[in-house]
Amino acid sequence: MRLIVVTLVLALLVSAGAGQAQDTGKPFILPMASPPGPTTWLLGQPYGNTVGAFLTGADQYEAGQQLHFGLDFSMPCGTPLVAVADGVVDYVDDLGFGAGPHNLILIHPQVERTTLYGHLLETPTVQPGAAVKQGDVVALSGDPDSTCVSRPHLHFEVRSMQYTTAYNPVSYIDANWHALMAIGSFSTPLFEQDLDNARQWMSIDDQPTVTFWGMALNNYAAPYPDYRQGLPPVNPPLANAANPLPERWQMRRLAYDGCCSGAWWGGVNQLFVIDGSPNQRAAIFEWNTDPEIDPAASLVGLNMPAPPPLASPDGALQIRRDGNQIVIRRAAAGSEW
Repeated sequence: MRLIVVTLVLALLVSAGAGQAQDTGKPFILPMASPPGPTTWLLGQPYGNTVGAFLTGADQYEAGQQLHFGLDFSMPCGTPLVAVADGVVDYVDDLGFGAGPHNLILIHPQVERTTLYGHLLETPTVQPGAAVKQGDVVALSGDPDSTCVSRPHLHFEVRSMQYTTAYNPVSYIDANWHALMAIGSFSTPLFEQDLDNARQWMSIDDQPTVTFWGMALNNYAAPYPDYRQGLPPVNPPLANAANPLPERWQMRRLAYDGCCSGAWWGGVNQLFVIDGSPNQRAAIFEWNTDPEIDPAASLVGLNMPAPPPLASPDGALQIRRDGNQIVIRRAAAGSEW
């Protein structure tokens, strides 16, 4: 079943033009000239409130408010990297910016932003002060451990002209991000959830700007998943039990009101979601997506860790995010809810 799902996702990456411009008006292209794929490159870790940053932020991302302040692209060492826009080389191998063993910083005056290419294989051959054109090869990807086998990837950042602020590169790079998010991530789930504010910073394009050396943004009192304790969150029972439910409880289809921040598959027909209103404790719920059962009528509370999202194990059902909504699609019939 996994082979079917991976094949489906790779077909989506190609057909959706994941490595190509999408005419969104964004000023940057992707920093790789080659298209995405298992032998070229994949998106490993997004920007922002990632699970990886939550686990290691105090050590690795302390300067960046404990958020991952760039994009990580997995790729073999020596992959050519290109300028995302016209610009000028500002720094070469200035490790005051981090991201060793080698790095490169470009200025893009027309956008009033700078870009950083980190964990490079070798010192870039471009010189400070040199002009570069969008698409010019400017560096080769490497590995932060200098082994080319442990974790080879590009760390890419978009910063302010003063280098004091980091921005979400997704807001600047013209690409099919929803397709790129479908495969290759370092962790599942991707984002750390605050159960006291369940919808905050839970998608690739809803992430905060980072002010370097500002206060940590993800010191959650009730995080999910809480890997620090190794346990799922407590899902308290309803205050009272009633059948039928009283009028103050209303069950709705999944896409209403932008539900949900977290969604994953727990079986062929089981969809689990975490949701809650701002500043109120979230809960974990299950929908049965069997075509003979109304998903809105199968709501139950559960405690479960999160298996991989996006497609059911048999590939028959897919989840995608559409703005603030989660949409389920039955592949064979094309029906959605």
